[in-house]
Amino acid sequence: MNLKLLTSTLLLLICITEMMYAQSTKEIKGVVMDNDGNSIPYAHILISNTSKGTFSNLEGAFSINISEKYADQQLQISATGFEMVRVNISALSTKKKNKVTLKSFVTELDEVVITPKDMREILKEALRKIPENYALNPAKVHGFYRNRTSLNESTANYIEAAMDIYLQGIQEEDKKNQLQLVKARSLTDSTAWESFQFDDDSMDMDMDMTGMAHEMLESDLVKDNGNLFGDDEEMSSRFVMFLNEKTMDYYTFEFVEMTTYQGRSAMVIDYKPRWKMDLGMFEGRIILDEDTKAFCHVDYNVPKSYLKYIIPLRGIGKGLLIGALKIFGGLSFNFHINHIRGSESYQFVDNKWYPKYKNGDFSFFLKVRYPREEIDIATDIGIKADFFITDVTTEDIQEIEEENRLKKEDSLVELSDAFDDPFWTTYPLIPASEEVLSDVQQLN
Repeated sequence: MNLKLLTSTLLLLICITEMMYAQSTKEIKGVVMDNDGNSIPYAHILISNTSKGTFSNLEGAFSINISEKYADQQLQISATGFEMVRVNISALSTKKKNKVTLKSFVTELDEVVITPKDMREILKEALRKIPENYALNPAKVHGFYRNRTSLNESTANYIEAAMDIYLQGIQEEDKKNQLQLVKARSLTDSTAWESFQFDDDSMDMDMDMTGMAHEMLESDLVKDNGNLFGDDEEMSSRFVMFLNEKTMDYYTFEFVEMTTYQGRSAMVIDYKPRWKMDLGMFEGRIILDEDTKAFCHVDYNVPKSYLKYIIPLRGIGKGLLIGALKIFGGLSFNFHINHIRGSESYQFVDNKWYPKYKNGDFSFFLKVRYPREEIDIATDIGIKADFFITDVTTEDIQEIEEENRLKKEDSLVELSDAFDDPFWTTYPLIPASEEVLSDVQQLN
């Protein structure tokens, strides 16, 4: 067979394969809204009787590819505070956006009263039931990771990555999560970073936040009893954690209302610092499953009055260096944190709770003026990352081969393929927000 004939045959096979895939799957696009026409962000869209699904974005938009074998199934759409809706997959259009309306949940109880003391006892019970509620054994899951770094609110770096993941069990200490990269893509506004390119390599700003994917997955508020900093003992020691029975008394917990989460009855609990301390504290909201007493959603925010305690003690050495440069080198330096916030959500699969969605949002202001090296920087730097976890499998779990594991020091930017790689046309992508998409289109 000559080369020309071989090439033609291969091209034909590729076309046939793509046609077969298109016929065996269908892409469903839609938007999730409430009765008033407002979009519902981060709604959970799931194929019934499976763990396969996706999420809506900030504008309520979603996209999912559905195999022909699920044609007779239903899509179940749920969001916190709304009643779950089930829609026949066969009734959904592939030619236009499907509008899904969720009805607000209203408790049938005239009044629910839970005293602060009772609330604290309920949360302590939830902490004690962690080994019972969360998977002790590993699972295989699929992950979609998105990272956006902004300078003065304009996108400077943008990364998306699809991964297969060996997810460690809640008490599996001897093994860590294992990530295998399926595909990555990224965009960088090189002009935005020009002011950060110094002659002295030791002063370069390393903004390739590849390791954040690992850190986000390893940091588990439930598993670590509210510890956001993992193995970093120094940072952990400077914060009072709210999901920890030993330090809960530093916080007040207030029952807000009953709601729904993934179609299940749940309690909404607000928490905040009880008094001011010279340590980092948090405020936010907890959603607790009423039946299992499992933490199914936690969001956190560091109040502005506590942001000054974020600077770690290990920064003292650098602080002395900066002080010397100020005196002898004319250095002008200013740094402060604008905000730290995030959330973690869980999904109920096979009577256990697994991670579903993790979000981290960190912003700080940096001003450096050093005439001797012609350095003049004044900018707000923001880092926002999302990790969506779907397709939970609990049977026949195999570890990822060592050589195929994505390491913390690996660069997703360097491992990225073309941004318009055909892979992404069939991948069940969680759409970015319209604001971010606009920035990405300009970068691309």
